[in-house]
Amino acid sequence: MLVELVLLLTADGVQLPAAFFPAAQPRTDTAVDAVVLNPGTSGNFWHPTLTAVATVLAQQGYPALTLSTRGHDYVFRDARNNRYLGASYECIADCPYDFTAAIRWLVERGYSRVALYGHSLGATKATYYAAHGPDPHLVAVIAFAGPRWSGSLYASGPAAELFHATRARAEALVAAGRGEELMEVTFPIPLLITAAGWLDKYAGERYNVATWGDRIRVPILRLDSALDEGLAALHQAGIFDDIQRLAPNPYHRHVILTDVDHFMTRPGSAEAVGQAVVSWLDDLAQPRA
Repeated sequence: MLVELVLLLTADGVQLPAAFFPAAQPRTDTAVDAVVLNPGTSGNFWHPTLTAVATVLAQQGYPALTLSTRGHDYVFRDARNNRYLGASYECIADCPYDFTAAIRWLVERGYSRVALYGHSLGATKATYYAAHGPDPHLVAVIAFAGPRWSGSLYASGPAAELFHATRARAEALVAAGRGEELMEVTFPIPLLITAAGWLDKYAGERYNVATWGDRIRVPILRLDSALDEGLAALHQAGIFDDIQRLAPNPYHRHVILTDVDHFMTRPGSAEAVGQAVVSWLDDLAQPRA
């Protein structure tokens, strides 16, 4: 499949690479014109967790734009703004800059009803954007295996001791005026991250859907992997229930994928995810009686 390489510019001046997958046979009977796909921690627009799903979407009539957000890679130089970005430096609350730029690019090309797909961390970002946009062109969200970001959950979970020790390290650096210093952590995943950034992401409830889910106004497809276990499964549990309770919508759907792993490395994983997304998008166009 031929794709178009794209360079987006956000409102705060960050350049982000992306790739556009045109639909093989564009459809006119859908509630969604196109889909933006964003990756998990440190991911890129060319990562298979995005491109393989985008290929399925495009083959089924849904144009797709895969996006490298400002959290792509672990560290990169944002020369336009004289700063570093990447997974080590990103702030989730800045994700609206990235998604607005991607959606604007599609709108300028005639795609006015856009769905936002996110994988892992990207799923949390997509859901967060739905609550904090609001974007008149965002009409649906697909969230695959996004974790619950909750300091209170981590503090009482099976890795509580590691969480408390990491938080103490981060707080000490911030107190010493070294909040932008990188620290190597293993909770909740191995990562280089600034002390202030770790506290922002993991120590509080700022990105816990339970604190802002009532602001969501679009239907959400929540996808989870039955193969996720341990901390991953714990941190995903109950998120769909929170969304349905706080922002009820007859088109919300929760699908548990039985043979798909988190990073879609098992044969057929991407196709299964893509088909689940297409099935739900088709139902948005053709509501059940």
